[in-house]
Amino acid sequence: MSLANARHRREAIYKRFTTKMMSIDLERNFMTLITENGKWIYNIDLKSKTAIRTYNKRFKALQGNSGSNMDVAIGAVKIGTEEILGKTCDVWEKSNPNSMTWMWKGIALKKDQVLPQRE
Repeated sequence: MSLANARHRREAIYKRFTTKMMSIDLERNFMTLITENGKWIYNIDLKSKTAIRTYNKRFKALQGNSGSNMDVAIGAVKIGTEEILGKTCDVWEKSNPNSMTWMWKGIALKKDQVLPQRE
């Protein structure tokens, strides 16, 4: 789940998943907060109640980016437009990792990422 705030350029991403390792299930419950127009990223482990604050290395490339030069900022290719939540978004595709992002006025309204299948 991803929530974006257009006015203050903040984003919250919630991830909950279970990893099986050596017949043990490890449940993970994470929240990622992106603040100050993308300058800082907070990764919060909701289960252990710990957090890590990191500087976004791509911040300078994204600064002042309205979404029109995403190819330069993150190595993505614009593949079209689509309507999300009543907003006309530019659809950007990135090959590594294989992902798609729907941007409206520089704000990601939707993100999809394909994870490689394990055999």
